[in-house]
Amino acid sequence: MTNDEQGKSEGKKKKGQGFFFVDRNQWPKVCALGINPAVAYLVMCCGTNGKNHSTTKWSATAVRKYSRLPFHPASKAIKQLIDAKLITQTVAGKKPKYQVELSKEPSWIYLPNTIVTGISKRTPPPIQQILGTNNPRTLQLFIDMYYWHDLDGTGGLPLAAVYSEHLQVEGEDGCDYGAYKVLPFSKDRETNTAMGEFAAPYLDNRLKDPFEPFWESFNTIRSLGLIEWIPHLFTAKDGIVIHPCGTGGEESANI
Repeated sequence: MTNDEQGKSEGKKKKGQGFFFVDRNQWPKVCALGINPAVAYLVMCCGTNGKNHSTTKWSATAVRKYSRLPFHPASKAIKQLIDAKLITQTVAGKKPKYQVELSKEPSWIYLPNTIVTGISKRTPPPIQQILGTNNPRTLQLFIDMYYWHDLDGTGGLPLAAVYSEHLQVEGEDGCDYGAYKVLPFSKDRETNTAMGEFAAPYLDNRLKDPFEPFWESFNTIRSLGLIEWIPHLFTAKDGIVIHPCGTGGEESANI
């Protein structure tokens, strides 16, 4: 069977459908091996059996198909995962099978298949886009965001993880509107804050600004269009959300 023929039997998941799982306890170990093994790991996890989230037939051909990583680097990346005991090859030959090794008590990250398969032919899947940055920490952070996000509660990443604060325009007291006080806020007075356990894996205390690696990866993900800031009006800094806001100009509120 040629690589192209094998590719027809690998990666049959439909675009825009389904989820796969990654063990968060194993994910930092994967990313420590480099960007290629991290991308290969995600592709192989995407191809796992939905019953146990660990048995997969997806190999180097599927990695090449979805990430555009050439076949031989993809094979090398899988070997690195095997050598690190993060993947075990259970069946050899032209139709290999693998076991994704889990921790004793897996902590699951639920990921949409579209991270690997993409949503359309016109838009590269996120793993392709982040592979181009050659930064495994950026990919690690992107996947970790799915563990932290709280769509039901905050509509995205919780404020306890990361937030951007727009300060009131200096010298402007605002105006009264019925029972309300309308205050102007400035885009030029923006402070970004990352918190606690969410940012901790990406800090480098050897640097003058330990948060520099975190914000480098965060802003890369943002520049790729994979995340975005949505301004919201709160009753207070530690209060509740009133409603989302626009950012001025031609941009409208995201509701």
